[in-house]
Amino acid sequence: MKLSLVVPTQTESSNRIVRGSVSPMWQIILFDCDNYEDLDSLLRGLSSIATFRDGTAFYFYSQLPGEPEFELDCELIQGGLITSRKGEYFSFFGHFIDALTSRFGTLEIGRNGTLPISNL
Repeated sequence: MKLSLVVPTQTESSNRIVRGSVSPMWQIILFDCDNYEDLDSLLRGLSSIATFRDGTAFYFYSQLPGEPEFELDCELIQGGLITSRKGEYFSFFGHFIDALTSRFGTLEIGRNGTLPISNL
């Protein structure tokens, strides 16, 4: 699978467009991944715990029927993901972070457009 990846700059990150009336929280998550098929498989595997749909280099999750409403979107970037989320995403996000750390180890997380600074 060939994925088109972007490398965000600080300016691009601070100018992201927010959809809807409630601003979602978003973060840049960086990790050591040199196999995007492995990352794709991991992200698709989360469909067992959330409603899932995908696009080119994008993954969209929402609640299963009967569960509290949430949305979590991921965009593949070089070296990681940009995530945006809103609603009652806490339980799913815990599984999401656990899956990433289990597969890829240490994560670097920047908040609302702040790029993580590597200390590794």
